[in-house]
Amino acid sequence: KLLLRPIQPRKVQDKVKEACEDGIRRLLMPSIEREILKHLAHDAGIEAISVFCQNLRALLLQPPLNGTVMGLDPGYRTGCKMAVCSPTGVVLDTGVLFLQSSQSISELNRFLRTHKV
Repeated sequence: KLLLRPIQPRKVQDKVKEACEDGIRRLLMPSIEREILKHLAHDAGIEAISVFCQNLRALLLQPPLNGTVMGLDPGYRTGCKMAVCSPTGVVLDTGVLFLQSSQSISELNRFLRTHKV
């Protein structure tokens, strides 16, 4: 014969409580945290796009600069690219300025004099 001990209700209650706490700590809370972070990241992305759109709109609606503008794209091996634009955005002249060349200063001065930059 097998002797069965009566199950103590308090021990069962403690085991069930322990299992529930373990399940909440290991399974439920990480899942809830991931879900919340996913929603926060989505909302942050939407807000970032909205701010970018507002900033871009402000930049695009600015009045044009007064006078001619010269832009330089620095480069040593392939040279500095230069472009001169009118106040309306029309490209007036382009060129490449090689810094290691002795003629680079005269080329830059020619651009500046020609287009009154």
